[in-house]
Amino acid sequence: DSPYRIMAAAELPEGLEAVLKDADALHQEEKFAEAIAFCTEQLAKFPNNAQLLRRRSRWNAELGGTKTDSLEMKRFYEAAVTDATAAVAADPNDFNAHKALAVAYGKMAGIEGTGEKVRLSKLVKDAAEKALELNPEDSASMHILGLWHYNVSNMGFIASTFLKVAYGGMPESSNEKAVEYFRKAIAVDDCVPHHTELAKVLIAMKNKPAAKAELEAALALPIKLPADRRAQEEAKKLMSSV
Repeated sequence: DSPYRIMAAAELPEGLEAVLKDADALHQEEKFAEAIAFCTEQLAKFPNNAQLLRRRSRWNAELGGTKTDSLEMKRFYEAAVTDATAAVAADPNDFNAHKALAVAYGKMAGIEGTGEKVRLSKLVKDAAEKALELNPEDSASMHILGLWHYNVSNMGFIASTFLKVAYGGMPESSNEKAVEYFRKAIAVDDCVPHHTELAKVLIAMKNKPAAKAELEAALALPIKLPADRRAQEEAKKLMSSV
């Protein structure tokens, strides 16, 4: 389930299909900075193009995750939010644009304090649900909602006041629902990140045998995208805890 949908050639402006393939090839090689620069260059030729904007958003989010300095990380995540917001405005019916926005908000939430983390979690949920509404078979959106349930369920007591304000009451979230979303995602696309994240939820639920089975599945799968390699590296580290 690649997050980078290529439209039918007839739907694309002339020359864009080849541009998107070149951009995706740079990403596949994990040349994130080059891929971002390439999208920026091509946006001068294809202004306000949702497919280029959402790609640049996703890759800014990925590149930000490789940084260790929090300010630098935040700069990339803010750029990801800006591009994804522009992509949604350019093509409100592109589920991948909404998904890119959910990812960008999620990355921002990961580096913020409790209050802002909770506020952003609501935006993550809304964007992911919209993506899934537009494409009910998108496993990556299922994955994001699985993460949402896991993260919100394990925020702790201190976050409860913020959650009530942001959601107008305590949101319905659970580790069990997270497991359900990840299993649905695996049924659609049996890929490494789904198994690794499911294992983390199962570890939190003290179900180590099931978690170990998911980690073994993650390690047995082939790497197709850069995210697969990172998820396998995490799965290897988690094996020591099960």
